[in-house]
Amino acid sequence: MMNKMKKIRKAFLSLVLAAACMAGLPGTALAGDALQLEEEQKHGNYDSDWVYLAQKDGTVWIAYYRGQAKCDELEMPAEIDGRVVTGFMHNINENEYVKINTLIIPETVTHFPSGSIEFGGVKEIIVKEGNPVYRSEDGIVYDKQMKTLICCPTCRGGALTVPEGVEKIGGCAFYRSSLSEICLPDSLREIGGAAFSNCSSRFKEPVIPSQVNKIGYDAFSGCREIKE
Repeated sequence: MMNKMKKIRKAFLSLVLAAACMAGLPGTALAGDALQLEEEQKHGNYDSDWVYLAQKDGTVWIAYYRGQAKCDELEMPAEIDGRVVTGFMHNINENEYVKINTLIIPETVTHFPSGSIEFGGVKEIIVKEGNPVYRSEDGIVYDKQMKTLICCPTCRGGALTVPEGVEKIGGCAFYRSSLSEICLPDSLREIGGAAFSNCSSRFKEPVIPSQVNKIGYDAFSGCREIKE
């Protein structure tokens, strides 16, 4: 059991650093949090399914899910061990056998990691009403004002027309997307780093709307349908 926990901690550290690179965040800061988590795990900072990272303000971030869920919906808890859940890390899937269609995010979460979500084959994400920072439309996460598209689940299929009014596609938002087609709005002004990296989707012309004035590093890197 001890060796298994060491392997889990080591794997988690690697995931945190990888997330930092993908999201363009300071790796040392996230690594520090990961080391804090490693230390806290020794004291049992996890419940039966959700391992968490304690924050200085008394709230917690979910580090990863250890459950065995194979269901249509999985709801992230709003509270663990009497502490409010205010965020979660980028890759929270610890169990490769987890299979769910819908991930439900509580109204307490005010930190949403940059990038797409591959957790358990999730096809849609629902943010509960009352969340002050985020909202979901058609299974995709946006900021509350619908100005920034934050996350499209990697396993979501079909075509998507990003709504008019959206001005920014967040970093890694469509990373490894399996959408059949993506149509970007004329209102778009910014595309974040690696926003469409390694996606297999086609893009409705024009691929980049004329009003876009900022494109992040590797925004379309590895896109099979982009020729130039």
